Amino acid sequence: MAKMGANWDFSQVLLDGPRHFVGVVATTGEDFNAAPEIFADISEVSKIDEVTQLAATVFAIEEVWYDIQGYTAVNIRFDDNDPDTIPITLSGNGYLDFRDIGGIKDPKNTGFTGDIKIQTVPATPAATATLHLKMKLKKKAA
Repeated sequence: MAKMGANWDFSQVLLDGPRHFVGVVATTGEDFNAAPEIFADISEVSKIDEVTQLAATVFAIEEVWYDIQGYTAVNIRFDDNDPDTIPITLSGNGYLDFRDIGGIKDPKNTGFTGDIKIQTVPATPAATATLHLKMKLKKKAA
């Protein structure tokens, strides 16, 4: 099972399969304006698939459902050397679908880990954020 950030008020893995990972996280309040928190740790899902004999190396973000109230924004980040790559910045609520272009892929900059991080941007005390991310596991020969 993939590891998700411990500092969220709520986190749950909805699907942890050989090809896809779906997780949901939620937080409230302004105390979560700190450093980016790991949403999904690629090392937890990098085991070799028995059928394909491939190991996951990075995630590609395929779909995002979000509801963000009170935060200026929420950044979805690919973990690499500072500064992290920030491919998606969210505010308000909505749905994004990147499946037609193969998902938003980690550019694999220097120091990349394959992990996905999420960071909230300053908030009001009553701020809330709920995110559902569906990611495809990109694999390579082990």
